[in-house]
Amino acid sequence: GEANIFLDGTFLGKTQINPATTQDTLRISLGRDPNIVVSRTRDVAFTQQRLIGGRITENVGWEISVRNNNNFPVLLNIQDQIPVSMQGEIEVRPRELSGATLDAETGFVSWKLSIPPAGTQNLKFQYSVQYPRGRSVTLE
Repeated sequence: GEANIFLDGTFLGKTQINPATTQDTLRISLGRDPNIVVSRTRDVAFTQQRLIGGRITENVGWEISVRNNNNFPVLLNIQDQIPVSMQGEIEVRPRELSGATLDAETGFVSWKLSIPPAGTQNLKFQYSVQYPRGRSVTLE
């Protein structure tokens, strides 16, 4: 059947819903909410490179800021990723995850947040990468 989609009293469009495939819960993505602002910046205070013996250690840090400009609380799942080494000579170690869960296989870092109206939440995650001298590794 056809469904009309409204958000905050504003008509957004139409969609099709197949009632034969629904359960007791219907999950529909309405796209990006312009009242949720997310920014991701490099934590330059933590970022550094050191040479110890024949190995280079690079520390990398990121900060994620989430702001809820709505007049109601929101529940969010925030995901990012740290590198995953496929080579034994390159080692990646998580340092700080700000309460996130880490999937060691994929490197996904996940937070479940409840942000109050007009609230802001800052998250940090940091990791270090150690590799042999003379080897080129790109970290971004």
